[in-house]
Amino acid sequence: MTTTYHISTDELNDEFLQKLKLPFGKKQLLITVEEDEENTFFLVSKENRDKVKQSLKELRGVIWFLLCLPNYANDVDTCT
Repeated sequence: MTTTYHISTDELNDEFLQKLKLPFGKKQLLITVEEDEENTFFLVSKENRDKVKQSLKELRGVIWFLLCLPNYANDVDTCT
């Protein structure tokens, strides 16, 4: 079985270790640690940061549209 955790170094504590033990029981583990470049890649350059920010703004608009617009059609104001 393989499990991947994406966590910050601040979260490496006893609580995390206890959670790590749960799915594996009392088995030998192979633990490989590497920097999570998946998240940092987008924030390296200003151009990438700006693209991520713009994508988040667009996503917020889509979420509002999906969740709130139907409520306005029914005169229910739940998204202000």
